[in-house]
Amino acid sequence: MPHIRLLELRCTYKWGGGPDKTILLSAERHDKARVEVTVAYIRGAQDQEFRIADKASARGVNMYEITECKRIDFEALKRLRDLVLQRNINLIHSHDYKSDFMAYLVRRWLWRRPIKLVSTAHAWVIIGARGELYRHLDLLLMRRFDQLIAVSHATKSEILAAHVPEAKIAVIHNAIDTDEWSRGRVAADFRKELGFDSIGPVIGYVGRIMPEKDLVTWIQTAAPEIAAAGPMGGASNESLLVIVDRSARESGLDKALAGSEPSGAGGLSVRLQKASFDQLIMWLARLGQQNGIRVDSASIDNAGSPGIVNAAIVLHMG
Repeated sequence: MPHIRLLELRCTYKWGGGPDKTILLSAERHDKARVEVTVAYIRGAQDQEFRIADKASARGVNMYEITECKRIDFEALKRLRDLVLQRNINLIHSHDYKSDFMAYLVRRWLWRRPIKLVSTAHAWVIIGARGELYRHLDLLLMRRFDQLIAVSHATKSEILAAHVPEAKIAVIHNAIDTDEWSRGRVAADFRKELGFDSIGPVIGYVGRIMPEKDLVTWIQTAAPEIAAAGPMGGASNESLLVIVDRSARESGLDKALAGSEPSGAGGLSVRLQKASFDQLIMWLARLGQQNGIRVDSASIDNAGSPGIVNAAIVLHMG
């Protein structure tokens, strides 16, 4: 039997996110002579769209689902304890505030067993007072863990600010599996699926609309690539204001337009409130592709609902 008997523990819903790709990929690629890996997911009993088990099965990963019926479910905690005993776990690696809490409780429950705790701080993504409370409690709990992993130096600084000893924290940056995301694995009909087969460059974004994602830099980086392809439409004598107003209406953003005003030499500052992020990005791409309008600067913030943002954007012609 391998000396390390690892339990990867995560609480999430539906199809998961970035941490779940990391959990399943690492579970698949561990040296099985050294590490015996068990993956466990805590999920809501009502979550009928949970799909991570399918992904685990495809990778040949040994995975267990623990369902919970309420926010603090002692039956779920008992099933987690039983799993730790059944698999003879001696290392629990948790990945979010709730799995941190449950890992800690299980170790306290099984205090006679030598169980080490490791947590990876991916991010604290719940917005508002509740999210701030959970973040604060999780950071307090992390002081009692044996080792912590931060996915960036900014996250490490956040943990240090909670008076967690620096010696406990290691930084392991986020990354992608280049084999999984190689061009050779991209379907040739992707543009047709999205209805973009007649458009030039297509630059997409997948992720949460949160400040740490730095969408401003993404837009500023994408805009020159789109503008470099040149406008697809013919030359127009319309003013920048008229083009922006018309194209916003055609893109379904007319109700989100909150105002505009001149900005510098030939620029236009545009404000949008409660706009669909997807529609906003498509609109900016359309302005660059069809009209040669570039994004000089942009500030985008979450408006309180998934996929809905407030934005302040400075546009220039040419």
